[in-house]
Amino acid sequence: MLFCFCEGGSCILTQVSDNIPTEELLKLHEIGFKLVPLSHDAKTPAIEWTPIYENPDYWTLEKLMGESHRFNNVATTFGKTRHGLYLYELDIDSEAVYNILFNLKHEGADETYSFVDNAIKTTYVTKPRKPNGFHIYWLSSLQHEPILTKDCRPGFEFEIKSGKTGVSSLPPSTHRNDASFRYRSFGQPKLFVSDEMYDRLISVLAECLRTDNGSDKRATISSGTIELKDIEIELFSQVILPYYKNGCRHSLVYGLSGVLHKSSISKHSTIALVEILAVKQNDEELRSRITTVEETYQKDAKLVSGNRYLLDVLESRTDVTTAKDVLNETYRIIGKGSCTLWLPKAIMTEYTFKTMRDNHEIWYYDGKVYVNQGESVIQKLCELMHSKIKTHEVTEVVNHISRRSRVDRSKFDSNPDILNLDNGLLNIHTGEFTEHSSDYLSFVRIPIKYDPKAKCPEIMKFLHEALKPKDILTALEFIGYCIYRSAKYEKAMLCIGGGDNGKGTFLKLIEHFVGANNVSHVSLQDMNEDRFSIARLYGKLIITYADLPSEKLKYTGIFKMLCSGDFIRAQKKGRDPFDFTNFAKLIFSANQIPQSDDRTYAYFKRWIIFHFEYTFTRNCRDTNLIHKLSAETELSGLLNLALIALKKLIKDNEFIYADDIKTVEENYLKDSAIVQFLSDKCIINVSEKDCIARDLYHAYIAYCKSKKFAPVSDNVFGMEIQAHNVTKQRRRVKGSLEYCYLGVKLC
Repeated sequence: MLFCFCEGGSCILTQVSDNIPTEELLKLHEIGFKLVPLSHDAKTPAIEWTPIYENPDYWTLEKLMGESHRFNNVATTFGKTRHGLYLYELDIDSEAVYNILFNLKHEGADETYSFVDNAIKTTYVTKPRKPNGFHIYWLSSLQHEPILTKDCRPGFEFEIKSGKTGVSSLPPSTHRNDASFRYRSFGQPKLFVSDEMYDRLISVLAECLRTDNGSDKRATISSGTIELKDIEIELFSQVILPYYKNGCRHSLVYGLSGVLHKSSISKHSTIALVEILAVKQNDEELRSRITTVEETYQKDAKLVSGNRYLLDVLESRTDVTTAKDVLNETYRIIGKGSCTLWLPKAIMTEYTFKTMRDNHEIWYYDGKVYVNQGESVIQKLCELMHSKIKTHEVTEVVNHISRRSRVDRSKFDSNPDILNLDNGLLNIHTGEFTEHSSDYLSFVRIPIKYDPKAKCPEIMKFLHEALKPKDILTALEFIGYCIYRSAKYEKAMLCIGGGDNGKGTFLKLIEHFVGANNVSHVSLQDMNEDRFSIARLYGKLIITYADLPSEKLKYTGIFKMLCSGDFIRAQKKGRDPFDFTNFAKLIFSANQIPQSDDRTYAYFKRWIIFHFEYTFTRNCRDTNLIHKLSAETELSGLLNLALIALKKLIKDNEFIYADDIKTVEENYLKDSAIVQFLSDKCIINVSEKDCIARDLYHAYIAYCKSKKFAPVSDNVFGMEIQAHNVTKQRRRVKGSLEYCYLGVKLC
């Protein structure tokens, strides 16, 4: 734009930039708009805008500043933004719509309110030239079809712009038909996020939409259901008719009703379809078929049969491939518009999905518990319901469902008093037993049937044989503690003993009790050295590791944090890190306690140590024992005992029958003294080197005295040394036969 400046009798022509200021562009970009540069005429894009629509990350701050000279005026396009949400604009074009939106009433209220006034207080709103015009912008995680002027009744025009519906001018641009007019912002410098705004507007403005054959927007949206056209119902009947035969008509109608109800097809359309099928096949039970439809539509769409049931019915009348083709054709007919619009809703009526906010893992509800395979389920359903779907469309459907189902990880299994069992949900304090529900967010299901009358004689017999009498109640309390999703008692279990003494069977029994899906196997050493190992604890009830290595524990910090249920960070390979509170109980077995430099009270107080001293000889060893112990009735009986013991533990607020901390420390040091002695004073597997047995034992006694350890007897010492793969034999030493440990050298 040229301006004339006169000074001292001389006139100078100079050009002053009338571009949109860079700081204004940066503000609009930060708000979330997908900016399109417009020319001086305020209507012609200065560059091709389709790439901006297709690429949410088209503008970086550097690129926007570098190309700010292109913005004589500025507009926005719609579709997905760089934050993954979809941008919408309500364009009020008529006085009638203006009056409707300025005079709304809440249900049951007499006073009116203004939708526009509320929008001005919460989101970005601009004022065009029209006296009754407003442009109201918002974001949503849902993708909807646009509403255009052609979809509206004459005199009731409005538009909801979305997707690839062009561009819309933003402040401080000039108007395309009036260069003296500039758009102004009347609202907030932010975009309101709402998944309900679109449906709310359609509901309020339902009477403004056309209902003639030129547009079925009103029938599709305002009632929340879709009315199929006569030609669509006729086509649908031709697809289904070959399979509407005696013997499966009721099942077919039941399955069709469920699928159509889930897909928001109206009851009227479904009945019309069933009537055509019944007439063409001379079905005398038409009234019964219609009753089936009506009963189906009286239920929540999520609770009725879906595509899996219908597919089973079709497969009973034809081959699998044809059945899938019929189901696919069904969804092709009832799927209105882009598959990325209708597929997410159809799939979400088949399953309940929950997506973790922190790392975006998608979990689905399998009828009893949430399973971490949601993305795979969505992909399979996409292919089943739309065989020609493209890879990028599948990705879009997955992302759409992910955005609609976000939830905080902390919401899952948040009440430790509720146990998710095989046949329902049990409150351990009140005894209330209820059916499974997707409303109860749970990763953890214990595969045991709750039977308050069940007993476990085989398990109790085993515990009496394998454990010391004083340890049995503590063992039952710890088993109950394993299914209690809290780490408030800060305990881990260590089972010590040689071979054939029942400690391995004891660990397997606990694993069967909590269920394989609730168990992970990580050693104490790996917890410190493998950065991905902690993630394997998430959502588990127990972490077991049999035959723990005798390697020295360099760090015990992670162990103590896990025992105490501290907030801890974990990461799975290829995924973002996430934080969680651990409730998995740590259970280990070993021939020797691993050496540790940690001698603190905080370390020893976390251990419950069980000594398995009874050896099951070959003659009395039952090779089928674990199968007997893990029988369904036995585990149900153990659950009853574990619940009694758990309630006692909660009442006492500690394991009152477990060894005190001083005794645990003494036993730990005694049991690990041999390991430390071998590590500090011996070299093992030295060729042609033998050590006289009594010399090695005397050296061990001296070592224990220096460390203030309580030594074990000569016989126990010998057994423990041989447990470290050291052979004891008689050898001739200086003319005398002596018992020697082969390959051992004292340092």
